[in-house]
Amino acid sequence: MSGMAVAVGKRERVWGNRALKLGVAIFVFPVLVLAFHTLLLVPAVFLDLLLTHFAGNPGFWGKTLSVVALLPACWGALTVCKWIWPGSK
Repeated sequence: MSGMAVAVGKRERVWGNRALKLGVAIFVFPVLVLAFHTLLLVPAVFLDLLLTHFAGNPGFWGKTLSVVALLPACWGALTVCKWIWPGSK
């Protein structure tokens, strides 16, 4: 009987971990990406003004700097989400 209870408890823990991972992937990750992206865009605005003044097209530099800021924002959000995930090392 005790072996059966342990197996059921282990299954519940596995499904709980999976539900937590899904919740982190759906809700926490996008919010963290937006927050980190916003934090990285603040210094990029000054760089955008400088590049636009010397090199021209503001639309190109705005999109380029946004994509460049998005890459470390995704990496930072992924790192924080890995800390939240149960059983991750």
